[in-house]
Amino acid sequence: MRRLFSFLLLVSVWTLTTVPAHSAKNCPSADELFSQLQKLALRFYPQAKFEFDINRTSRSFRCAYNTRTLADPGYSHLPENLRPFPNYVPEPGGILCEIYEVTGTYAGKLVRPQTIESYDDPNMKELLMAPYCKKTNTHLNAILAYPKDTSPEFIQRYRDLINSYACR
Repeated sequence: MRRLFSFLLLVSVWTLTTVPAHSAKNCPSADELFSQLQKLALRFYPQAKFEFDINRTSRSFRCAYNTRTLADPGYSHLPENLRPFPNYVPEPGGILCEIYEVTGTYAGKLVRPQTIESYDDPNMKELLMAPYCKKTNTHLNAILAYPKDTSPEFIQRYRDLINSYACR
């Protein structure tokens, strides 16, 4: 019995010293993260519009403020119902954030995280992130499109919130 107690004590001490600073308690679920992102966006963009799609199989979050639709002249001859979905981009002073929770690890072609120049507009950037959560075996496919004059504080807080998903 004494050996068992010593063993359990050793295991608990080892666990306390090897668990990262972020414990599972401090890590938000996708739903909590979306709520925190909404609060952050409202602080910097009070008139932003939000869309949540939360069901048993998937979760997604979309935040948009001051965006426009990119016209693709190659499809103008097609009827509305046969055209591809419109591509939205933020105007100067605007923002567009799309996040999807996906099962498994990120297996896309683009390295993440990274910030790239938008191919649609040289004054825009896109922050691509895909943090992985071991506990739920899911990752977030997170895309933030923003103009170059966006507040660095907003971008850093957004980055920190998205990265908090991976601490489990």
